[in-house]
Amino acid sequence: MDNTVVIKGMQSGIVVMLDDKKDYDELKEDIKNKFIESSKFLGKADIGISLEGRKLTNEQIKEILEIIAENTDLNIVCVLTDNKDEDAEYRKMIEKNLNDLINRKKKKEEKKKIKPEKLAIFHKGNLRSGQELNVENSVIVLGDVNFGASIVSKGNVLVLGTLFGNVYAGCGGDKDAFVLALDMQPTQIRIGNVIARSSDDTRIRRDDIEPKIAYVEDDRIYVEPINRNVIKDVITN
Repeated sequence: MDNTVVIKGMQSGIVVMLDDKKDYDELKEDIKNKFIESSKFLGKADIGISLEGRKLTNEQIKEILEIIAENTDLNIVCVLTDNKDEDAEYRKMIEKNLNDLINRKKKKEEKKKIKPEKLAIFHKGNLRSGQELNVENSVIVLGDVNFGASIVSKGNVLVLGTLFGNVYAGCGGDKDAFVLALDMQPTQIRIGNVIARSSDDTRIRRDDIEPKIAYVEDDRIYVEPINRNVIKDVITN
């Protein structure tokens, strides 16, 4: 980088000295590398920043702030520049850009956090004809869901047995929900607002049972044997 970007500390934050001769696009890369290199040292703090050494346009200042925000844990609360002709309009623009940067950074941090599903309901035993299991969360059934029985869930449905009856997953309109069964032979599956029915001649007890998963893609319900690729599709769907 040949000292094209120099970071110095000041009482209220940091001063970033920028080379006034280097091509701006190349300088942006130097800024990125410098702040990546210094991110641990700079830490996580609310600071002011002074951009010095060359005159910058409003757009360039915005780009530099975005580079710093994306590559450090700094929260820049105010900006000073070498441009002494800043007016109220410019200050308003800087404030808006800073708020946008802070909001984008918060959203980026939120995406990194793992948000676990609500706890699932566990039901032990078979569901007989005429019985309905209606739950707010996802549900795990240890047993069979017989003809004439039904499950209604706002979340996912897992049947550790044979699914002969009706199942409605994502009943609040969630098309990202799924239905999984060790033996998938439902009378009807509904996920969100998408419905699929099985033909009568396929719903018989078999010895060659195969765990399957039902999910929605392109407004159609697909029922497929469980494998790594299918699970990946369901997770990223």
